[in-house]
Amino acid sequence: MIPLESYLLASNLSDFTASVIDSMRWIDALLPLSTLICIYSLHKRKNRGAEAFGRERGAYALRIKQYALTTLAAFLLSVILIFAKGGPEKAFNNLDNANMYTCKVPMYTIFGNLIHEANQQKMVFTPKIKAEIDNWMKHQPAYQPLADSIARKKTLVVIFCESLESWAINRKVEGKEITPNLNRYIADSHTLYAPHVLTQVKGGRSIDGQLLVSTGLLPLMSGCYAMQFPFTHYPSLVKAMKEEHPDLSSYLMTVDKPITWNQSVVAENFGISQMFFNDQWVNDEKVGILLDYLKSRPDYKDMMIVIIGDHEGLAADRKPICESPAAKGIVSDKQFTPFIVVNAPVGGIYNKVMGQVDQYPTILNLMHLDHYKWKGMGQSIFDPRKYPAAVGSDNMNVETTGNVPEKEIKRLTQAHRISDFLIRYDKIIK
Repeated sequence: MIPLESYLLASNLSDFTASVIDSMRWIDALLPLSTLICIYSLHKRKNRGAEAFGRERGAYALRIKQYALTTLAAFLLSVILIFAKGGPEKAFNNLDNANMYTCKVPMYTIFGNLIHEANQQKMVFTPKIKAEIDNWMKHQPAYQPLADSIARKKTLVVIFCESLESWAINRKVEGKEITPNLNRYIADSHTLYAPHVLTQVKGGRSIDGQLLVSTGLLPLMSGCYAMQFPFTHYPSLVKAMKEEHPDLSSYLMTVDKPITWNQSVVAENFGISQMFFNDQWVNDEKVGILLDYLKSRPDYKDMMIVIIGDHEGLAADRKPICESPAAKGIVSDKQFTPFIVVNAPVGGIYNKVMGQVDQYPTILNLMHLDHYKWKGMGQSIFDPRKYPAAVGSDNMNVETTGNVPEKEIKRLTQAHRISDFLIRYDKIIK
């Protein structure tokens, strides 16, 4: 289902024309074609003569009455069943579990879901919601700093790679490396590499990826936080660093427009002081390898570079691609993105499953930002108590390394709902 506020973002698609065209399928033509055929059929029947049309009109009126009565009976039965479950809101909330999450649209239609989504924005903060938040927070493992002996970095660079998936790393096709430069840096002993980061973005896609890494929050259950709640008081890595270094300069460099996903407002709220958008770049200028440039800088030894995929990139095409002979053994059937930390104070490979939300506390750990109050809703991969598990975007995609207690899976699933409350009601720890 397209989120309610996203219908107002149609102009953003102008920057993604190629992606829109690539997502089209021949079967999509059935909807407009069926409408045209219906109009043609009605027009043809109307011109068959008054007498014949009169007989058909009587039969048609009877069918309309039968259809209306059947629809009314089904509607009344649905209303009775919904209120037997405690009303519309409770009926919808009962579907927020791993088994029923995808049933909302088939059961209540797109329009029913849009009405529900609009009502969600009017919900008030209640003692029950507060108790639910407090209970989840009580069971969140306490943050554990790294040893003081581990080097401290002063500069943090975060690079978001559009739709970069882990299967492309260290992979050759027809004898050629897909990512030769990343492969070279991953082989360095001063690089930390985690290839099994499960995608957790939702309706905001790329801007959700920024939320997960920058704030340690999970996206809204439905819709896009950047459009619905851009002025919530968000914590962030930038704000954490500014507590340590008040004179810190922070930058956002993107080829997006300021209005794309409301990016300029969100970036300012995250504490970023200077922004460079699409009209500030010379697009025909040849640019070399970014990592080599950063490495050449005199402040490189005090710099930590985080390279991530903002989300998976294949969506519904993943299954047919994986089943095709050409992609077999190359493309993964898992929604994993990479977490690469170049010039990290702690190097190595973390081969276990983690979530995108776990990147924030891991960066806090590595940067020694231990005094910042908000530690995120994930868990650092350096925490020995961390279970190797993550719950994906739709609360159904659960990935683990080995056996993970069902209690932990339930806690990670509930985190999505708790984060929604924190954003929606502006209740994040300031």
